[in-house]
Amino acid sequence: MALVKRRMSQKKMLVLIGVLLVIVLVGFYYLFGSKTGGIVGTSTDPVMQRMQTDLSEVQKVRNSLLPSLETLFDDVRFRELKQYGAVPVEPGKIGRDNPFQPL
Repeated sequence: MALVKRRMSQKKMLVLIGVLLVIVLVGFYYLFGSKTGGIVGTSTDPVMQRMQTDLSEVQKVRNSLLPSLETLFDDVRFRELKQYGAVPVEPGKIGRDNPFQPL
C-alpha cells in the first residue's frame, strides 16, 4: 500500500484562500470596526455597562479605604511599632551537606 500525494486542484485552492480571507476580514471587522460590540471599545450591552459601573465603584471604594503611603508612615500607630530581635538575621546551618548520603 503506497501513500499517494494528491495535489489540490487550483480551483479548490482559490476557494479555500477566499474563504479564509473572508473569515479574517469578518474577524477584523468584529474586533476593531464594529461600533456595537467586540473586544475593543465601549459596549452598548446593558449588562456590560452595569459591570463597568460596578467596577468603577469598587475602585473608588478601594482607593478611599486604603491610605496612601505618606499617611501610613506618618500615623502614630506605625511610629509606635517596636522592633524585636537582631536585624539582619544571621542564617544558621540547615540540613546536611549531602541529603542523599546514607545515615
